[in-house]
Amino acid sequence: QPTGIADKAVRFMTRMGPQSAIKTREFVMGATLDFPLLVLTQPSGKLVVSEGDIKTILMYGGTHGYGPARGDGEGRYAFSIAEAVA
Repeated sequence: QPTGIADKAVRFMTRMGPQSAIKTREFVMGATLDFPLLVLTQPSGKLVVSEGDIKTILMYGGTHGYGPARGDGEGRYAFSIAEAVA
């Protein structure tokens, strides 16, 4: 369940001229996601996506944010990568 709701006035241009609207988004404070990430390998055993590539993508989101409010400094996160224990 969301812990809050944020409204923001937005302005944009269309073919019919300038328009405005209210953008409403729900959010959850202090949410934590913990999930396994399975990485494909080629038949030779070489990784299709390297750990460095994954770190680069996650570092981008941690710095710039993902989601609808990243322009307002929202959507940032911290992450950690741990090896799976079989």
